[in-house]
Order: sequence, then structure tokens, then C-alpha cells
Amino acid sequence: MLPEERRARMLELVQKNGTLSVRELAQALSVSEMTVRRDLRTLDRRGLVKRVFGGASDPASTAYEPPFSIREDTFMDEKARIGKAAASLVSDGESLILDVGTTTLEVARNLHDKHNLMVITNSIKIALELAPRKDFTVVLPGGVFRPDEMSISGSQAERMVETLYVDKLFLGTGGFTLNRGLSNFDLSEGYLRRAMIRAAKQVIVVADHSKFGKEALVSIAPISSVHTVVSDSEMPREYVRALREMGIKVILAE
Repeated sequence: MLPEERRARMLELVQKNGTLSVRELAQALSVSEMTVRRDLRTLDRRGLVKRVFGGASDPASTAYEPPFSIREDTFMDEKARIGKAAASLVSDGESLILDVGTTTLEVARNLHDKHNLMVITNSIKIALELAPRKDFTVVLPGGVFRPDEMSISGSQAERMVETLYVDKLFLGTGGFTLNRGLSNFDLSEGYLRRAMIRAAKQVIVVADHSKFGKEALVSIAPISSVHTVVSDSEMPREYVRALREMGIKVILAE
């Protein structure tokens, strides 16, 4: 396992459990405690974990999102299953918006059996993933380039999206709570996501279980804006029940 892969797995374990000791992390990753301490210092400097006596905890900051490169290596299996399940909701000939994110990237990777799609995305990675498909029309809005996220945002992108009306939006989220709804870490991407929601007939949220019960800095939309949620089998059961009682379709990718 490469160092960045090991740190990504370490971050995933800390986020899932809240707090873990150095010994527990060493056992889970089959590495020495010295290696764990070294990795925790690196993650602590990046603001991804908070070092505590004998271990580390999740800082749970509402204003900080780990870089795309780190997020891409966390909950990889869950995101792959979510991407496959979400892509099955797409029909040939539809128009889609694919939001930037590690889970929406998995949706794009599972569109290989679809035909004649119009895909609007603010993600450079998604655009490159779909570029080989000659029967897809891929549209990137203009705007401000965010190199850490490989994405485009800003008022120009918002204005372009506001002119659209698409069949389906596949939306990522930084946080999802029953009282606050969807939330996000970045202000400019928050405005763009609101425009995406207004532009879509169906809003499909794709999110692994770690996003539920968490709040990020910027409020995006109430739960009533969502038609479908696609998550993994560890999605909190109270959220599954509550959303289904609201008439929102919940798909748990196995």
C-alpha cells in the first residue's frame, strides 16, 4: 500500500469511528505504530484529523473539506457501488447534470452502456472520463477553475446552468441532515449547486453513509428538493425511514 493510500484508509477509519488509538490503527492497517504516528502527523498538518493522546479523532469541521485526491481514496468500494446503482437510473437520450465530486465521478464511470446522452458537468475529471464517447455531448460551463477540485465554479457557470432544464441531476453533498437538508463546504460551489437543482426535473443525491448526520458550512437546499437518494448499505436506518416517509426514494447499493 502506497503512503497516500494508507493515509486515505486511515482517514476513512477515523471518520467512520470518530476516535481511534494508534494501536487500533496499526492493527487495522497491518503497519507499525511508528508508521501510524508519522502518518497522523501528516494528516494533522493537513487539518484532516486531530491528534489526541494515544491516537486521533475526526475534527468534523464544517468549513473544511479534504482535497479531492484524499477523498477519492476514501470509501472507494461504497462509492463504486453507488455509482453503478445511480447510473442504472439513466436512460438513453437523456440530458444530465453531473456535479463535481468523487461519487459523481463513479456515476460517470458507469455510463458505458448508455447512448446519446447530453451531459453538463463542472468537473474536469468527469469531462475527461466521458470524452471518448462520440455519441455523448459533454458541456463544460465557463467560470473560475479550482485546481484542487479540478472543477469550474463562479457566477459565469451559474448563469449558464440557469438557462438549462435537464432530465436528471446527480448531486454530491458535503453534509445531509434531516433538519438542515443538504450542505456544502465551498461558497461558490454552493451557489452553483442551487442553480443545478433549479435546472433539473429530478434531483438524485449520491452520497456514501459518512455524509449523513453531518453539516457543512453552506446550506444548499432542503430535503424537499430531493427526489431520490442513492447511498450504501451502511446509510443510517433513521435516515432511510425518515426519507421514505417523506416520499423520497432511497436506493441502498449492495
